[in-house]
Amino acid sequence: MKKLVLFLFLTAGMLQAQFVDWQWLHPKPHGNHLNDAVILSGGKILTFSDAGIVSISTDGGSSWTLLRPDTVAGNRSIYEADFVNDNVGYAVGTAGLAMKTTDGGATWAQLTTNLTSNIWYVDFVNENLGYIGGSSGKLLKTTDGGATWSEQVIGGTTSVLVYKIHALNADTVYAGTGSATPGRLIRTTDGGATWSAVSGYTATGTVRAIYFVNPQIGFVGDALYAINKTTDGGATWSPVDYGTGTFYEIKFATDSLGFAAGADGNVYVTTDQGTVWTPSFIGAAPTSNVYGLALGGNLAAGPKSAVSVLAVCEAGLAVLSNNSGATWNILGTSLNREELREIAFVNDQFGFATGGSGTAGDSLGVVFVTNDGGMNWTQLPFNPKFRVYSGNFLNTQTGYVSTRGNSGVFKTTDGGTTWTQQTLPITSTTTVINTTQFWDEMTGYVATSGGDILKTTDGGATWTALPDPHGTTAIYDIELFSASDLIATGTSGKTYRSTDGGATWVNLNPTTTTLYAMDFPSPQFGYLVGSSGRIVMTSNGGTTWTTQTSNSTATLYTVKFFNDSVGFVLGSVGEVLFTSDAGTTWIPYTQAPSNATFYSADIRNGGLYAVGSRANIIKGLFSGNIPVELTSFTASAADGKVILDWTTATETNNARFEIQRRSGNEEWSVIGSVRGSGTTVSAKAYRFTDNSAVNGIYSYRLKQIDFDGSYEFSQVIEVNVGMPSEFALYQNYPNPFNPSTMISFALPQSDNISLKVYDILGNEVAVLLSGKLDAGNHTVEFNAAGLSSGIYLYKLQNSAGNALYGKMNLMK
Repeated sequence: MKKLVLFLFLTAGMLQAQFVDWQWLHPKPHGNHLNDAVILSGGKILTFSDAGIVSISTDGGSSWTLLRPDTVAGNRSIYEADFVNDNVGYAVGTAGLAMKTTDGGATWAQLTTNLTSNIWYVDFVNENLGYIGGSSGKLLKTTDGGATWSEQVIGGTTSVLVYKIHALNADTVYAGTGSATPGRLIRTTDGGATWSAVSGYTATGTVRAIYFVNPQIGFVGDALYAINKTTDGGATWSPVDYGTGTFYEIKFATDSLGFAAGADGNVYVTTDQGTVWTPSFIGAAPTSNVYGLALGGNLAAGPKSAVSVLAVCEAGLAVLSNNSGATWNILGTSLNREELREIAFVNDQFGFATGGSGTAGDSLGVVFVTNDGGMNWTQLPFNPKFRVYSGNFLNTQTGYVSTRGNSGVFKTTDGGTTWTQQTLPITSTTTVINTTQFWDEMTGYVATSGGDILKTTDGGATWTALPDPHGTTAIYDIELFSASDLIATGTSGKTYRSTDGGATWVNLNPTTTTLYAMDFPSPQFGYLVGSSGRIVMTSNGGTTWTTQTSNSTATLYTVKFFNDSVGFVLGSVGEVLFTSDAGTTWIPYTQAPSNATFYSADIRNGGLYAVGSRANIIKGLFSGNIPVELTSFTASAADGKVILDWTTATETNNARFEIQRRSGNEEWSVIGSVRGSGTTVSAKAYRFTDNSAVNGIYSYRLKQIDFDGSYEFSQVIEVNVGMPSEFALYQNYPNPFNPSTMISFALPQSDNISLKVYDILGNEVAVLLSGKLDAGNHTVEFNAAGLSSGIYLYKLQNSAGNALYGKMNLMK
């Protein structure tokens, strides 16, 4: 085991190195806005997105490889790409990003343009001759494949934005801007030596799309949702208005067949050289912008007269048509792209996420579940007709989700197959239930946007309104320390603690800024986050608070800590902050998904899970392998039980301890698990009781597992389990269980015994043992696969008529 000094040198910078990357779990391949795409030969597709991701598919979109080619900043968004052949391509984006590939996108080289502002567009005539344009009135030309660039004089001021470039040939090039000076549509006919406004173009919308079929016939799409057509080389133009929106791209496959990227989930198609444009709905949300189009030869079997069209949109959506826009197929996987508000894991494999549409007319609430640690998600067949704002699963079967109003809490006891709607003692039908927290199967709390705190002590059968000092202002989060000890926080920083189950409350006064979430990694250490980058911390259970410097102005919606010192805060505009020193310093993590809002997070399986806008579910992965310093590990046996105790001096990224046992030369078997303390420099003590050991000599060891999956074994210790001194029956383990559990008992002498199981009404449902057994400790397995969920009793009786009873809970 490595020593304490290794932890003492762990700085915030080192922690950033440990936080290696985001893994996209939903949607796939990712959920960043897609800005452009290209189709190359052989079915190869490249898409370009916010946050600098290049996604490559070589099988027509069935599978994808994700690259981050920006070696300077790592996360600059890519706005536009242009390939002159299957190997040579160029890409541009934010903060002066300009790159070139000569191997079909596998690798990229950074180009030096001396621009630091956004570059919106790139268009090349051939491998060497091309143009880029962007912010600050910049339009640059290269004649040597991007090795050097010369600035074009286009007139206007530095506030001009050059959004579009279309090179008809080496001499004639069009550019679109957002300003009347130098002109919304400008042109050069001498290879860039001079530029002037196209005098016949009088439309006032910002030009975002340009395409000329030939020198005479051309099209311009603008931010007023009009397509303007010329048939005389730009001398005159005829506009067609399509309502509200922006046309971001126009491309033609032939002189007659063209496509325009719309702003309402439509690609507009013309088959008559732009006389009529017909919308073709691509299957995205009706409000989705289509930002880019790529045209290619037919990628599917069928008539080669058809054209493949790839439309790329918001939220990572790429949609492919292999029949010239008649029908569309979504590439990648997505259950939907609505907002997710909550994520939590019950164990390493089972987790849930909730959300849905905030538009009343959509009538959509969703619950996603995973059974493989988040790698794959399914949507439950349950729609409460409103967004699911919060939820709480107690195990894989029993859970609660909440929407809004006095009937907005739903309970499942079968893993989400069926749900029971519950009634709350409030009158509003629209107040949002922001948080749902249960301590155990019986006791739970919900809080609302109307300042209500409601409590159940019978598993949701009935609810009671608690006296609450928040008044009618919103409560956003509740933290439970026990069934009766809780903190509630919300609007204007109102934060109160009750230690008597909500009967009375004490004002904690952390801040006057609205707070959205809290996390207490231990009873004394707690963190609250909220509006305007606010983070407050207590190290004494809320008696006093310290406002921390986050250097953020984002709205912070969620906070999760590994331990008292190491944690994460997430919020709007893709904000992700982390600390390794209890918030003394907060470091922004720059490669988070772009412009997404994160509403909820959980820590599990070696990383940080987060959900938010666009149905994003992501996992921040961790590296680093500083194990735990184990200072003692002992075992003692009594009355058929083995008690294991161990202590640690320090821990770093310690997820859990796995307890393993063997007898003689048997293989090691896992008999239980104890959660670790993450990262801490404080001594920690742990205990585990083995109730299933019978007479004999046993070996035990600990498998200490880090959050990144790395592990180490402890030394092996032995214990001799001797003869019991009294007739005893022990609590079954595990409990609750599904479908099997172990029942242990002790016999001080050989005896005829019976072990039977009864339902709650006293009906016998199983005979586990009946006959003579030797003295000693015994364990019997009870398999309840054929029984329904509920409380069951087990009875052990000896020949003298002495009976012992136990109670167990089957939860399916």
